[in-house]
Amino acid sequence: MANTQDAPAFELPLPLVNTELPASSLALPLPLGQVPDSDSGGETQKVTVSALFSSHYLPSANVGKCWNMRDKATTVSHSVAVNFGVSLGVVKCWRVTTLPLPSLQKTHSLNYADANSVASCATVNVELLKQIQHATRVNYTPVVGLSRFARAPWAANVALKTCGKAISQPAEALTTCANVEYQPAKSLKTCDVINYQPAVKPACQWFDIVLPDEPEPFDPNPCGLPPPSLELPLPLRDEQFNALQLHLPLTCDYTPTTPLLGTYIVFNEITTTIDNEQVELFTASISTSRDAFCWQLSCEINHADYRRLNLGTRKDKPILSITINGYRWDFEVYPQSESQAFINNRASLTGRSQTAQLLGEAVMRDPKIIMDSLHARQIIDRQVEFLPFTLSSYDATDWLVPAGTYTQTGAPMDTIIDVAKAGGNFVESHRYEASFKIKKRWPAEAWHLANRNPTFTLPVNVVPTIDTSPRDAMQYNSVFILGSSNNAKGAPVRRELSIGTPEASSLTHPLYTDVAVLREAGIACLSDSGRHDISNVKTILNDKYNVRLAEPGEIAEIAGENGAIKGVVDSVNVTVGVENNAPVVWQNIVIDSYAGD
Repeated sequence: MANTQDAPAFELPLPLVNTELPASSLALPLPLGQVPDSDSGGETQKVTVSALFSSHYLPSANVGKCWNMRDKATTVSHSVAVNFGVSLGVVKCWRVTTLPLPSLQKTHSLNYADANSVASCATVNVELLKQIQHATRVNYTPVVGLSRFARAPWAANVALKTCGKAISQPAEALTTCANVEYQPAKSLKTCDVINYQPAVKPACQWFDIVLPDEPEPFDPNPCGLPPPSLELPLPLRDEQFNALQLHLPLTCDYTPTTPLLGTYIVFNEITTTIDNEQVELFTASISTSRDAFCWQLSCEINHADYRRLNLGTRKDKPILSITINGYRWDFEVYPQSESQAFINNRASLTGRSQTAQLLGEAVMRDPKIIMDSLHARQIIDRQVEFLPFTLSSYDATDWLVPAGTYTQTGAPMDTIIDVAKAGGNFVESHRYEASFKIKKRWPAEAWHLANRNPTFTLPVNVVPTIDTSPRDAMQYNSVFILGSSNNAKGAPVRRELSIGTPEASSLTHPLYTDVAVLREAGIACLSDSGRHDISNVKTILNDKYNVRLAEPGEIAEIAGENGAIKGVVDSVNVTVGVENNAPVVWQNIVIDSYAGD
């Protein structure tokens, strides 16, 4: 083999071929050795390979799942007795030695003179003692013998020089006696029983809730920052259009307004049916409020329709449906009275919303403790479970009620009202559907209503009369909210800029288990206190002029000659009558305006 030191790599005589099985290292035709020197005659020295080892490494496998061997604690199979050993012996004892009394260093001897002799003796005659009825024997210890007698000298009695005889005058006889007459005591007409509530159990957790007196800062962009003009998705073209015909309500919440006119011509359309049978309606009054959970009806219909539908003898509860200018109500009606007069014969009916079926003896239940941890809304949903009623809206604060905290009693609506009032809310029934909603009694703190945007506005042009009367009450600045269950929480809710006085009476309820409900209950209590102006606003009900039906609990603003009236709608009453042979519809809205500090 020639010298290959300077040969290129591709000219090396290596017969490399692909074989499926690896060849033995001894059979490889590789002249592994050193290139001989010029003195070796050109022969290559071969070195035999003793062994060839092949090592195979498997690829690493991905970990599919890891088992945590300490997820659960293992129960102790048996207990082990622990030997603490014997008690240590006494290391050291202290001996207390009491010294004897010290001996007297010096004594003094007292010398008494001899007693004087007795000059004379006087005999005293004492009457015989009466026989003792009950005597108690007293045992006296024997007198200690005297070891030594000392004679004490006594001076002789001084003789009396003179004696004075005291003469007492006899008592004067009474000339007249006055007879004092005592009148007998008058009998009690009535007795007042004072009931004291049991002491309130201290809350497990205590918080301090401060209500800010300053209004929230005004947000100039409630809809967010406007986008650049180049990014507006509006295909603007260079054409002339009437601005009133552009359907672009460029505002956050578009609210139609009532036009300001000198005269309003109203067309009232009223239809009344009982069980889909047309009846003639004479008068009607429909009302609701924050304190009433449903709508109430009082109406008069034609006496002929009353007899035709057998309303006085029917055992079921017929459904009266009334539609006034597009607003519909459904009521379960109850016959009240019949009156007959010349030509005009009519019958009176009363009714309530369908949700009134959730209240009454027919749906009474036994008290039951709720053993599940539920939110307030879930407790209300459970009251109408498997019933043809639904909670359509819950516009209030929700909070968690732990298991075993609350006990439902009475009818389903009793529990619903109780849960709503605990959070400072109220129940509002739908006008014609079998549903209801939960709303806040005060949508904001009463002292902040002036800075809130109203949802119901009216100009003075559509308001014939406004009657306002003040309601004076104590202005409270703080109230203690205390839970009365095992999971109770408590908090003093107070206004920020006050020292907390005067203080309202404490509120207690089993559902006070969260800070959120404590705050809402405190806001409702403090908002009801103080001076309020109650305004009765009379207006129309007509969508043509954008005068819709007001809703209890919303913020209303009525423009008046002496300034705007702004407050919370407390009640709504819609009346139907006849004037000059034409139907007349009025909407009476009671607005509660805060006038305190």
